[in-house]
Amino acid sequence: MCSMEGSCSCSAESAKKAIQDGRREMCVKCKGSFGPPVIVIRSDDPALCRLCFLDACLHKFKSAFGKAQVVPDGVNVAVGFSGGVSSVVLLNLLKEHTKRRFLPKVFHLSEPNTPKAELRAIEGSMRNSGFEYCIFDPEQVTGRLRAALHLSSSQSITTLKNLPDADKWIRHVLLTECARLMNCGFLCLGDNGTRVANNFLVGVIEGRGGHSCIETTFLDQRFGNVAIIRPLRDFMVKELIFYARFSNLNVSTPRDLVTQAVLERPGITSVQRLCEDFLLGLQVGGFPSTIQTVLSTASKLQSTDYENRSKSKCCLCLAPIIKTSDIPNPNKLAMASLLFSQSVAQLKHSAADCPEDNIKGRTSFERLLCFSCSTIYEELPKELKPAFEESFLNVESSAFATH
Repeated sequence: MCSMEGSCSCSAESAKKAIQDGRREMCVKCKGSFGPPVIVIRSDDPALCRLCFLDACLHKFKSAFGKAQVVPDGVNVAVGFSGGVSSVVLLNLLKEHTKRRFLPKVFHLSEPNTPKAELRAIEGSMRNSGFEYCIFDPEQVTGRLRAALHLSSSQSITTLKNLPDADKWIRHVLLTECARLMNCGFLCLGDNGTRVANNFLVGVIEGRGGHSCIETTFLDQRFGNVAIIRPLRDFMVKELIFYARFSNLNVSTPRDLVTQAVLERPGITSVQRLCEDFLLGLQVGGFPSTIQTVLSTASKLQSTDYENRSKSKCCLCLAPIIKTSDIPNPNKLAMASLLFSQSVAQLKHSAADCPEDNIKGRTSFERLLCFSCSTIYEELPKELKPAFEESFLNVESSAFATH
């Protein structure tokens, strides 16, 4: 029962609620000079008006480049544009950043089965930015494998399994090839903090180990002479949605594998979707620092010494391939038990089902993949495996010869 002095926890909670309500009665920056408060980013954040929110987003975007200082003055930076909310906001922020020291070159990698009207809208958005732009057909950059992947997923599967992950890494390879064709040493992508945190958790689940944190950094130098930068890493998807709404930006739905499958079959699920639901459920359900905690934890992870010494790179994700001889006590790893179980399962198949030539060919190619990517390869439809091998053997021999 509450005491009459008002010193109990009930009065403390009431005082805390009164303070929070006071922080949301007017914009915390302009104190109502530019208008009423319209948005609260996180449940424990103060309210902001429209103009102050847009100004805060631009300041955060500028500070991302200022803190990193990895892009030299006067260089060409390729900007991937898909037409989705992240890339639309990225393009608008680059346009508003008048004191940038690099030269953006915008490009769009056309997705399989994209309607012509949508392509015209995307081209119009790139033209209105005032930057140099171009549209790449996947046929120009060995995108036939990705087109076949989309076709296979739309025809046969009922669960996504590892196909979204395969599509993501193939898309990364195609995007870096586009940047090379544009003579750009940097590739700017619209990966927001929500997506980056989700990719990190998915990487841990799929067995990518310590190098799953590489995707969470501002600068990613795995792809040889093209470095990937993520200036929207500190933005949550909620911020980008409201930025696009307040700025009256036109957003289209990207035709990626997951979005296309979900639109056709809303009940379909994947590890990526489950992780995203888990993160967003915590974020809005009383733990507003969930995504920032995941990102800060990932930034503290570092590759081990034997990973850094590894000269072998996965031909799909370009993560280091660790040799068993380089690991102290390799038999104590969980991977050793998993590989043993797989070898036992493979012995159950007869030699007629798996000819010796196919076994040798598959083993030699899987040696070029890390553990997680080899799992992706194993779960691909049989008709896609030859195209997969041909594409990435060519990639390893040509595009990544600069490593």
